[in-house]
Amino acid sequence: MHIKVFVWTKKKPKLLNKFDKTIKAELDAAEKLRKRGKIEEALSAFQELVRKYPQSPRARYGKAQCEDDLAEKRRSNEVLRGAIETYQEVASLPDVPTDLLKLTLKRRSDRQQFLGHMRGSLITLQKLVQLFPDDMSLKNDLGVGYLLIGDNNNAQKVYEEVFWSVVFKLAYFTSKCYYSVIANMIPLV
Repeated sequence: MHIKVFVWTKKKPKLLNKFDKTIKAELDAAEKLRKRGKIEEALSAFQELVRKYPQSPRARYGKAQCEDDLAEKRRSNEVLRGAIETYQEVASLPDVPTDLLKLTLKRRSDRQQFLGHMRGSLITLQKLVQLFPDDMSLKNDLGVGYLLIGDNNNAQKVYEEVFWSVVFKLAYFTSKCYYSVIANMIPLV
């Protein structure tokens, strides 16, 4: 009898579309500035990239991240509102890679919650769940969002859906395991 071991590794998110791959060196240079803590310089670099390439989702996302970092550094809600708006701009561009879209909207929702914009955050989470219906962590976040605004009925509906989805997947996985064991026990004629 053979035992199969599955190892799940977290894959690196794909943040570049076809066009962004052609300007990867410029994007990497700006991102390097941001990671080194040179936020103002990085913001200028990303703003220039957005000016040169307005349809680049990765350049706009980098700009949003810089605004987000700058808001934290300056403790400025006004700058944070700008970052939230820029995250929305990223999401509304055409040809945004799926991983980038998910990261963008998730961060937007988080920043909206931080500012106390619970309903705005909830709308963003609803959009995320609509785009990624199989992602249970997003549904869980949506349930938390409903709880934060006091909408217990919708929170209960979301959590029931998450519960039954998990139960179904667990039952499916268990039946596959039993099938595998039984199939290995029965000799082929």
